[in-house]
Amino acid sequence: LGLGYPGGPAIEALAQEGDETAYPFTRPKLAHKLDFSFSGIKTAVVNLLHTAQQKGEQVNKADVAASFQHSVTAFLLSNAIEACRQYGCTALSLCGGVCANGYIRAKATQLGQQNGITVYLPELQYCTDNAAMIGCAAHLRYQNGDFADLTLNAQPNLQLFT
Repeated sequence: LGLGYPGGPAIEALAQEGDETAYPFTRPKLAHKLDFSFSGIKTAVVNLLHTAQQKGEQVNKADVAASFQHSVTAFLLSNAIEACRQYGCTALSLCGGVCANGYIRAKATQLGQQNGITVYLPELQYCTDNAAMIGCAAHLRYQNGDFADLTLNAQPNLQLFT
């Protein structure tokens, strides 16, 4: 969409001018109900824009942004609410840069109320990219002499629940 980086605030601002039902981006089909992957939705946006360009058609960028934001939010929050149900949680806390999005905050609060789940949202000044949290965690490990060698790698399938 040519919105630059970081995209989140730009998408939120543009989405306010658009129709969130204009483009029905679908949920990805994943092996486990609570898994997350936004690559399918992002690919759908790229394909939509590319196809329109190839056909010489114009797309309403505000509608694309609104539809994308709506789809991602619905997917994110339906998984979070379902996880609360499955694990008997009565509270949900959102954090990180994504929690600065007003649309996500409003929808989380609404869904929480509808499902008897208390939603905790930090003040906006604390809703920053989690890179700061990772940096702080690394600093604390460094102070404690907890070092890793160069074979350390990401673990994308690390289980959160046991």
